Amino acid sequence: MKKSVYPILLLILILPGINALAQKSLTIEDCMTGALTYLQPADMEQISWRPNTSFFTYVEGDKLIQMAAKGGKKTELVALDLLKYFSLIDKLSTLSDFPDYKWLSSDDLIFNNETDYITYNLKSGIYHTASLEDSAENMDVSPSGSHIAYTVENNLYIYDYSSGKKIDVSINRNKGIVSGQTVSRNEFGISGGTFWSPKGTILAFYVKDETSVTGYPLVDVTQRVAGPEMIKYPMAGMASEILRIGLYNTLTGSVTFLNTGTPDDHYLTNIAWTPDEKEIYIAEINRGQDHVKMNRYSAATGACLSTIFEETDDKYIDPLSPVKFLPGKNDAFIWQSRKDGFNHLYLYSGGNERQITSGSWEVLSLTGFDESGTGVFFTATKDGYLNEMLYKADISSGAISLLTPEPGIHEVILNSYAGMMIDRYNSFNVPNVISLKDINENTLAKPLEASNPLESYTLASVETETITAADGKTELAYRMFKPAGGIMPGVKYPAIVYVYNGPLNQLIRNGWITRNELWLSYMTDQGYIGFIVEGRGTANRGKEFEQVVFRSLGVHEMEDQVKGVEFLMSLDYIDPERIGIFGWSYGGFMTTSLMTSYPDLFKAGVAGGPVTDWKYYEVMYGERYMDTPEENPEGYYSTSVLEKAGNLKGKLMIIHGAMDPVVVWQHSLMLLKRLIDEDIMVDYFVYPTHEHNVTGEDRVHLMKKVTDFLINNL
Repeated sequence: MKKSVYPILLLILILPGINALAQKSLTIEDCMTGALTYLQPADMEQISWRPNTSFFTYVEGDKLIQMAAKGGKKTELVALDLLKYFSLIDKLSTLSDFPDYKWLSSDDLIFNNETDYITYNLKSGIYHTASLEDSAENMDVSPSGSHIAYTVENNLYIYDYSSGKKIDVSINRNKGIVSGQTVSRNEFGISGGTFWSPKGTILAFYVKDETSVTGYPLVDVTQRVAGPEMIKYPMAGMASEILRIGLYNTLTGSVTFLNTGTPDDHYLTNIAWTPDEKEIYIAEINRGQDHVKMNRYSAATGACLSTIFEETDDKYIDPLSPVKFLPGKNDAFIWQSRKDGFNHLYLYSGGNERQITSGSWEVLSLTGFDESGTGVFFTATKDGYLNEMLYKADISSGAISLLTPEPGIHEVILNSYAGMMIDRYNSFNVPNVISLKDINENTLAKPLEASNPLESYTLASVETETITAADGKTELAYRMFKPAGGIMPGVKYPAIVYVYNGPLNQLIRNGWITRNELWLSYMTDQGYIGFIVEGRGTANRGKEFEQVVFRSLGVHEMEDQVKGVEFLMSLDYIDPERIGIFGWSYGGFMTTSLMTSYPDLFKAGVAGGPVTDWKYYEVMYGERYMDTPEENPEGYYSTSVLEKAGNLKGKLMIIHGAMDPVVVWQHSLMLLKRLIDEDIMVDYFVYPTHEHNVTGEDRVHLMKKVTDFLINNL
């Protein structure tokens, strides 16, 4: 066993801040519901900088409060009663809680309550209201607040505040043509379908043609006669959506489409505007996802002006962030790329490329620039892959300085105008601290230092260390949960492995304890050891670490999970005959894969929402990692749980949401059929109205079901 302090943070402690007199034991309700409510560390709601000032604002109860970064003076800006009055006068929906808000300028705010909006000027006291259709979705307010883009069903509209009129932007009677909504099933960092230009003059929007995509039935059993709810679900190797990008000009009322060319089934991602609104940059990825072009287009004509650069990879490329233009520069931007093996920042200016950051660590996000535009702020794993800390790089020299020295997870909101930042920080033993700092690393104030909401509970002893992967060289983090009272001499404990181990995910971080970690702590009270190992294939460890999954999802990840189990079995206090496993989604795939590929390893397991054969999964994610079934038939066959179903020996429970649009119900039903064909008995449970995740009160029911099954079978 390998131990280290950096890059992995050594944690051997009783879960955060436990005091010696604690009496309470966790319940499953505490772990699931409480972790999101009464056991969640205190926080400040809706924190934001007031533009072009050194004041920040937040919601406290029924008031919007302003605090001075220097001196900490607090002022009430807007009360809920005032907004209720505006709503009453203009007959808007009733306000019960303080609504979401957004600063439009240093004096102008816009408030949003469902489909109702109120703009308000602090100096004049003048307000305006807007009420969209109740069926409006995907609302997107322009930077100036003068327009609100939104969708109804498959169509895109804009509400014009100045005229009070609704503008039809993209109307299609064919329900298979959808405008203004997210595309590519939220891959490539896509999270929306509309993109306002910096001044709000032009709206870029996706149009996806799904008419060739196979319809897929989800069964709605809440009707008197159950019926299908049809979705479009492009499975790997099958017809996919065709994308276009339109530009609506609010000054002329015209729509222009970008000439993105062919082939039709390429991906259009990472949309970015130049500061002067004259051009738009698009990362265009081929369907094989191994070639990306950064193309620039004219916002006036839609013509492609040039290809700035191209990148290729012998496995796959997955750009997640658009270019970021330097302040006031229309031809100088920063792009994030993994082309040297780790995600780093590259400057493109005047036709030249220069790498700004480098090293065996990952940039996680580009946070912003200083006021002069000579420095770039970013979060990264530079000081350990369990951490997310803020750094500043000099764009010219590449010199890097650490701005948040506390190990852990830092979420930062920059204020370049005032040279300040809001730093929301937590770690495995720090619940939540919000600090106001200047860019020179000086702390100006700490408006919140949350107490530990778990201090009255008896919690597990936790250690975070490393083992070596199945390749014999790579360091893997593991986290182990032991009974708070310590290991009893001579006792052999059963163990539960919690697993995900898929791309774009990292379970073990130096952050505040998660719901699933709380549940593992709960299980130590029931006499079990909890265990997580972060195998190869997961996020934030570089390209080589992740791309081990290529064309054989699950194979190398299973090898690393087996190494974790072998490590468990080497401990004299673990019962090697009583090891269980639980995972959801990719973790459900890993659970079923492990129990059928290594049938003697686990006595019992629970697989939630499991992928069982990648040919049933969607195009964007599936083809990135597996290519198509026609291109990689052996890979699809060898990773299919269905083909190994007859190997199952341990007790298995499969759980699925009947309305799952991500890992469709077919996956577990087909596995169930194979198990029946093999005369193998399993337990099966369905949540009739739930999608991919079981949420709300039913989450408690789910985890009771999981817990009871493991206790009864280990």
